[in-house]
Parts: sequence; C-alpha cells; structure tokens
Amino acid sequence: MAETEKRAQVLEALLPRETGSLPWPLHNEAVLFVVSSCVSFVKRTIDSLRLVWPLLRLVWPYKFTILYAAWSVAALTYAHRTLEHEELEKQEVAFLAGGLLVSLTVPLAAWLSWEHLTNFVEPRQQSQTVRIIWTVPVYSLSAWLCLRFPGRAIYIHGVRELYEAYVIYCFLQYLVFYLGTNRLELARTLARKPSANGVHRPPFCCLAPWAMGLEFLDNCKLGVLQLVMVRTLTTLGSALCHYQGVYEAW
Repeated sequence: MAETEKRAQVLEALLPRETGSLPWPLHNEAVLFVVSSCVSFVKRTIDSLRLVWPLLRLVWPYKFTILYAAWSVAALTYAHRTLEHEELEKQEVAFLAGGLLVSLTVPLAAWLSWEHLTNFVEPRQQSQTVRIIWTVPVYSLSAWLCLRFPGRAIYIHGVRELYEAYVIYCFLQYLVFYLGTNRLELARTLARKPSANGVHRPPFCCLAPWAMGLEFLDNCKLGVLQLVMVRTLTTLGSALCHYQGVYEAW
C-alpha cells in the first residue's frame, strides 16, 4: 500500500488541484496504480532499449530473414502437431500442406516486392519484375483454393491462366527494357546480331527466316500478344461452357 500511495501522490501532484474537474476514474486508487505502473513500464522499456540498441542495429538488416525463419518453424510445428494428434482425410492433409506452402511463399514474394519498390531505381524494369514475382503466390493460392473449392476449380484455374498470359507479356516487356532503352535502340542492337539467329528451328524450319532488327522484334511481340489473346479467349470460353454444363475438366 505504501508504494500505491506514493504513486497516487505523484500523479495527484501532476494533476489539477480541483478534484471536481478530474474525470471520475482518476479518483479510484486502483486506476491511479495502473496508470503509474504503465508509466514505469514505459520508462523501463526505454531504458532497456538503450541497452540493446547496438544489438538491434546489428540484426536489423536481417530482420526479415529472422522473422521468416521464425514463421517457418511455427508453421511447420503447427502442421506437425495437427497431423500427429488429429486423424485427417487425404483431402484435408492436402489442404493443410497447401496452406503451409502458401504461408511460406506469399510473405517471401511480398518481401521481394517491397525490396524492389523501396529501391525503385529502374522503374520500367522493376515494375515488370514485381509482376513476375507474384506468379508464385498466384499459382500457390490458386492451387490451394482449388483444393478447398473443387467445384469452382475451373474458375480459379482460369484466373491463374489469365495472370500467366499477362506475365508472359510482362516478361517480354522486361527483356525489351533491359536490352535497350527503347524499341528503336533494341532494334538496332538486334540488327548487329548474326542473321542466322532469325532462322527458325525444326519443326518450323520451313518458314521464312526473320530479318534481325525491327522485323524480329515486332514478330516476337506479335507472337506474345497472340498467346495472350488466345489464352484469354480459351479461358473465358472454358469457364462459360462449364457454367452451361457442356464442359467438365475436373
């Protein structure tokens, strides 16, 4: 009680003298004790941080690695205990394993994206890189959701197919920005390459070769855009046919 009265006296000295102007909780001795204890805890925490600050500065560059390792150990431990103490069916085991892998891939992709966005020195290249990085979470999430909702798997799979087509186009854009600052500069770079690079390999050797330069670059872009369009149309068509009950892929 002596410590409580001492803390109450300290707080009363800091508060206005007119007790009628004080909020009603501050008249309670227990509340005064809690408030003063919180103040003391904050002060002790600050003093402790001053002591461990050199250690924090040492491990701070590896903060994500440490957190990721801790999260991985926790996820694996949870999965192990669940499988050990519960009798699960094959579908539930697959769903648990998929969720474990998703919990490991999504934070890693988020961290890589954060590193690129906080060091955005090459915007045209790094914006494409971030889109490519998220291919892994999209694939893992779609597979995991397909296990959870098998009746809707074709629609979830369609989202993954659309993103895959988009990422292929992003990869082409990344190559264009990486190999040259613009389209004409890249075409001039390609024009200096041996003409044998424009010759098609079997089984397409019967087609006319492409001239190195703008023709080669434009044909590559056209091929990628055709893939994007065809993949989009086939994905939407399969989803529509499945909805009408005339197509079943799962």
